[in-house]
Order: sequence, then structure tokens, then C-alpha cells
Amino acid sequence: MSKVYITKRFTFEACHRLDNYAGKCSNLHGHSYKLEVTASGVVGENRRMVIDFSALKRIVEEDVVESHDHNYLNNIYKEPTAENMVIGIFKILDKTLKDKSITEEDVTLESVKLWETEDSYAEYRGE
Repeated sequence: MSKVYITKRFTFEACHRLDNYAGKCSNLHGHSYKLEVTASGVVGENRRMVIDFSALKRIVEEDVVESHDHNYLNNIYKEPTAENMVIGIFKILDKTLKDKSITEEDVTLESVKLWETEDSYAEYRGE
């Protein structure tokens, strides 16, 4: 039996503004976000994969991408910083992945990374 990590990437476009912030981000602006989701599970004789990549894709698209893509993020998050968003996204996905009626196997959400720009991202690994 071996613990294996899998990762899937997603993209979405969205806009936001940061209230009570002294800088350019106080103005309405948008980002081409990149989201990276990493999960793990024990693979061995009776289990061939952590979770099917297509199942992970469906979960992330339904639970996150559909509500975030081409949306005003201030309607979703009180303070839509990359840090607050990555925590919120992690909590949403963690709840779904713990539901065995959906995943059928023990799947652990290890981390979520959210890129706001090509070279800037926030990462959350849970508590």
C-alpha cells in the first residue's frame, strides 16, 4: 500500500475589488485565476487510483468553477483576497471529498493553490 498524491488544474476568469485597501486593487479589476487541487489516498492491491481524474474534475467544476467563473467575487467572499478565497475553496472541496457517497473511497484533500497572476499564488493545506 502506498500513499499517492494527485493534482488537477483548473482556470476561471473573475473580477473583484478590495475595500478599505490603499492600492490599485481597491479598483474593480479582473484576473485569469488558476486553481490547483491536490488530493491523496492509499493505493494498493484493492485500490488502483486515489480518485478518477474525471470525478475530481466534475467535483471542482460543480462546486467551485461554475460559481466563480465570470463572476464578481465580492458577491461570494466578504473580502475576496487570494488568501481568503483559497481557504473558502478548500473548505468547500474538503466537505465534498469526505462524502463517501460521492467519492466511494477515502480521499484526503491535501492542498489548494490559487494563482491570481502568473507568478503569485496563495496555498492552503487545511488545519
